[in-house]
Amino acid sequence: MDYNNFTNIPIVTYAVSAICVLVYLLGLMQTASLGHDPMPYLLGVSRSYVLGGQWWRLLTAGFVHLSFWHIAMNLSAFISMGQSMENNLGHARFGLLLFVCIVAGNIMVCLLAPHTLAAGLSTGLYGLMVFAIVRIAQKYGMEAITHNSAMVYTIFVNLVMNFLPGISWQGHLGGAIAGALLARIL
Repeated sequence: MDYNNFTNIPIVTYAVSAICVLVYLLGLMQTASLGHDPMPYLLGVSRSYVLGGQWWRLLTAGFVHLSFWHIAMNLSAFISMGQSMENNLGHARFGLLLFVCIVAGNIMVCLLAPHTLAAGLSTGLYGLMVFAIVRIAQKYGMEAITHNSAMVYTIFVNLVMNFLPGISWQGHLGGAIAGALLARIL
């Protein structure tokens, strides 16, 4: 990666990652003083908050993580995917893709899980992953996916993970649908 050329630095990936870490650390500091993390309640998404006029939660929920493992898993996947995708798409298109997928995933949470308080970057991650899969299939055919054991394994693990308790399959579904649709447009 050529860091002498500003356009090659994945600034959206790094900025989103930094915001996630900052929000997580603020939550930890608040937990120390309050005894609980207020960030999910301040920035997470649920239907009642959004219908009450707090529409920004459709985006801010993507920056909130509920545990160390939650943020660690999401950011490791995001940084890995984000660097190359942002380099290929450009900053503006990558940022648009990510933010639309986060919002779409959280809209799906509001529609399908109205009493759930959800948070995390995975709505955007699922959108990025499906966007990449659709683009690869468009360019090289489905064989490029089905004959790639690492990709098949990643898809399988992510599908199975949706059946674990506490995982927002609704958010993942919304992000994935947005990613598939945007692969046809962007």
